[in-house]
Amino acid sequence: MEKVSLNSSPRKLTRQNLGNGPCLAKIISQHLLHSGPESIFSNIGDGYLFNTNPLFRNIRRETIRLGFRFSMDATSSYFVFPLMSLGSVLSSGCIPYRDNFQWLQTLEAKAPGKFGLEDVRKFDLHFNYLLHESAHCIAHREFFGHESLESAEKTPATLLKIASSEAFANTVEAFSSLFVTGDIGEYFLAANTHFKLELSEISLFFSVIGKIGFESAFKAMLLGFLYSNFLFEDFSSAELGKVAALAEIPNPPENFAEFIGFSLTLSQRFRTDTAFFFLTQLGFSEHEFRIFDNDPLEVIASMGRPEFCAKIERLSAMACLGLAGEMIWS
Repeated sequence: MEKVSLNSSPRKLTRQNLGNGPCLAKIISQHLLHSGPESIFSNIGDGYLFNTNPLFRNIRRETIRLGFRFSMDATSSYFVFPLMSLGSVLSSGCIPYRDNFQWLQTLEAKAPGKFGLEDVRKFDLHFNYLLHESAHCIAHREFFGHESLESAEKTPATLLKIASSEAFANTVEAFSSLFVTGDIGEYFLAANTHFKLELSEISLFFSVIGKIGFESAFKAMLLGFLYSNFLFEDFSSAELGKVAALAEIPNPPENFAEFIGFSLTLSQRFRTDTAFFFLTQLGFSEHEFRIFDNDPLEVIASMGRPEFCAKIERLSAMACLGLAGEMIWS
C-alpha cells in the first residue's frame, strides 16, 4: 500500500491581500474635499465629479434648471427594477438615489487603513448612475416637453424621440470619460455611469475633437449612437457622410470612421433585448418597430429634419458649454 506523506496538504485557494491601490481613507478624503452646495453628499464621488468634470457639471446644472430634483429614498420601487421605472422618474421629475458613501466611511471606521481602491472595486456596492438618469431627464424635456412616456402617442415618431434620448445619454456617458484622471477619479465616474472609455478610446476622441471641436464631435457621436439604437452593426461610407453632414463637419478627419464606430460597441444585449423589452411594456408593437428597419437619418429627413436638428443643436451646445477650455488630455 502506498504511503501518504505527512507533509502533503490539500490544494487551497490563494487568499488575496487587502489594501491594494490608493487607501480608502484617501478616497473618502477626496469625496469630502469636493463636497459642496451643488453636489449630493451621499452619492459616491458626486462633488468630485461636479468640481473636476465640466460635462458632469453642465448636466447637473441643466437638470436642476429644468426643475428636476434628486431624492434619497432607499424604499423607492426604482431600485427593484430601474429599467421599468424610467417613465415614472421622467413624469415625477424626481431622480431617486441611495446613500452609498456612508458604506465607505463605515468600512474605514471598522478597519482603519486595511482597505484600498482595488478592494472597494470588488464590493457589491450599489451605485446610483445619476449622470445617466439626469441625461435622460434633459433629453426627455427637449423631445417630449412635459408629456409622459406612457401618455405619448404610440407612433414611429415617438420611437425616434426615445431612441434619440437614449443616444444623448450614451454620448454624455462617453464624453464624461474625457475629464477624468487618476484611479480615484475613474472610480468616482464608474459609480455614476454605466460605461467609460478605455485609454486608447480617449486618445481617439481627443484626436477627433482637436480637429473638429467638442460640439461637432458630440453631435456626430450622438448620431452614431442613434444608428446603434437602430441596430446597425457597421457604417457604410454613405452613412458616415450623412452623419458628418448633419453634424456640420465639411471635412471629416481620416479617423472619423473609427471614432463614430465606437457607438456600435454599445452592448448588443441592451440594443436587441433590453430596449425592446422596455418599449413593449410602454405599449409599442411590432408595427411601430418597423421604423428600426430604416436608416435613422432618412427617418429624420422624412419627419422634419430642421426641428430635429435644432433639438440636437441645443442638447449638444448645453452639454459642451465650456469644454474647450477644460482639455486635460492630449
